[in-house]
Amino acid sequence: MAGELLKALIITSLAGSVLTIIISLLKPITKNVFGYKWHYYIWLTVLVTMLLPVRFAVLQTNTVRIISENTQQAQYTPHSEIDVSNAAGKYTLPDVYAPLPIEKSSEILANFINNCTSILFLIWLLGIFINLSVSIGGYIRLIQKVHKNSVIISCPELLKYTGRKITVYRCKNLASPFIMGILRPSLILPDIDLTSGQLDNILMHEITHFLRYDILYKWAAAIVKALHWFNPFIYYVSRQINTECEISCDLSVVGNMDEMQKKEYVNTIISLLCANKTKSIPLTTGMTGTKKDLMRRFTMIKNRKTTSKIISALSAMIAGVMLGTTVFASGVLSDITAQNDSLEIIGIDGNIISLVNKPFEAYGQVYVPLREIIYKVGYDDNTCSIQWNSGVIDLALINYPADNAKWRMKIGSSTLSLRRFRGNEMINYEAANEENSFIFGISLNDAPIVLSNSTAYIPLEQLNYMVYSYTNKRDTVTNQLCEITYKSYDQNNTGSIRTSEYPNTSPEYAVSQFFWLFSNGDFENMKRYCTEDFINTFFGDGHVFGMTRAELSGMHVDPLEYAKSSNGFNISVNVTMTPYESSAYDPSKTEESFEVRLLRQPDGRYLINEFTR
Repeated sequence: MAGELLKALIITSLAGSVLTIIISLLKPITKNVFGYKWHYYIWLTVLVTMLLPVRFAVLQTNTVRIISENTQQAQYTPHSEIDVSNAAGKYTLPDVYAPLPIEKSSEILANFINNCTSILFLIWLLGIFINLSVSIGGYIRLIQKVHKNSVIISCPELLKYTGRKITVYRCKNLASPFIMGILRPSLILPDIDLTSGQLDNILMHEITHFLRYDILYKWAAAIVKALHWFNPFIYYVSRQINTECEISCDLSVVGNMDEMQKKEYVNTIISLLCANKTKSIPLTTGMTGTKKDLMRRFTMIKNRKTTSKIISALSAMIAGVMLGTTVFASGVLSDITAQNDSLEIIGIDGNIISLVNKPFEAYGQVYVPLREIIYKVGYDDNTCSIQWNSGVIDLALINYPADNAKWRMKIGSSTLSLRRFRGNEMINYEAANEENSFIFGISLNDAPIVLSNSTAYIPLEQLNYMVYSYTNKRDTVTNQLCEITYKSYDQNNTGSIRTSEYPNTSPEYAVSQFFWLFSNGDFENMKRYCTEDFINTFFGDGHVFGMTRAELSGMHVDPLEYAKSSNGFNISVNVTMTPYESSAYDPSKTEESFEVRLLRQPDGRYLINEFTR
């Protein structure tokens, strides 16, 4: 999450900087064409650009097409045996999805990147804290100074300019009048003698600020400056906002004045400046300023020109186009740099799992990097071992004291082969004569294990099965099976939590799940994988088919079964079982072999329909 925030921050900061440069370069032209308001409010487009990170999924279609072109050419056939000698090259996805190799160097680099990102994130937060502390601290000191050295006075002249409630203070130590406060605005007047004309000029100036919500504008600029404190352009923008704010206010006030009234207005500003050399006060609307700013303001007042309605409309349209173009460009840049960051993998604790090798979607599944995700979900060098040999991956997971398993996967195959073992010793990879030690294969879906730039990727559904379903790990509160989920974002950057579960249409999956539950005596959940006829015929009170427990020790499927066009499917199984006391089995019998017949359902699933010897 820290990395994503920093990336969005950099992109918006870059977009705002580019827009600032464009506005500044065009200023020699725009100052002769557009009005004073345009040059004040145009900086609001920069603040909006730097404050609102967006993403447009304009490349989404092309990305999906690239995946299809690279994966579908393999012509994968479910359940078939695959020559893995060239599978590593055959099932390869674009390099963009996996920039790091499968070796442990990727884990070291991932930790280094995560640590650097965390440090940068903390530095950024520290900068925000310091920046806001300076601004807010100065503002709080100003409030204390006003309350300590001021008295509330009546100012009936305000009613000529606004009916809004504004508290008026007369302050001893401040010479420049200003408005402060957003929710409860206050007008601060200097403790000096003012003529009625000077007071009118001050009120016209400050109430113009008030009615235009200039204080809110300045607060927004202060917040953006705090967020982008590392960007020198935001300081330039902030100064321009302060300067243009006073100029636009001056020109708005003198819009209906004659030459004599304009001269009196300027003299009022000069008299306030002479009373006390007060610096500009942040987050307020000070009427005075620096000598350079005042000279510019007086020149603008003298040379003020009216702007036609057509030019005003054109200036607003150009400002909108500039904002829209910049926001769109930053959104496209965000989408390009995000690549597959539209997917967030979420652990069983509800927190996002940060992955250096990015997840992606292919074959209708979400893929995650195998080695990296295994370590992220809680395994380490003492509880897991990953061995690689020419497109074959052996993954041993210790869930001591029980449910230890060694899984065999092949690049280009969707089948997981299982070998159970006991104890807490890791089983090392042995190429010779080990194939027969795996008791059965589970095909959860038609999505194969793939290789991308030497990194093995596995469908999230298969990972959930190996880590949680196989071990029957459940939430202690809800008793629901634990599962890694993911959040997928649409083009509007809105996301929703989605699970990795897809309808499991494999007959092998139904059989393996049934006997896994059978080995644990979970008769109620076993019925989920059976037809009503099977339940009525083979289920008894605490036993099925004359067995109280049955653990799958072997499973065989005739290759011709896959070529059948019927809705029936047969699987031969070997089980280690415990006979029911009233069954026809010999009480000492612990091994049994029989045929499992399954029936395809309208939704594509296979359910067990019959056992036959």
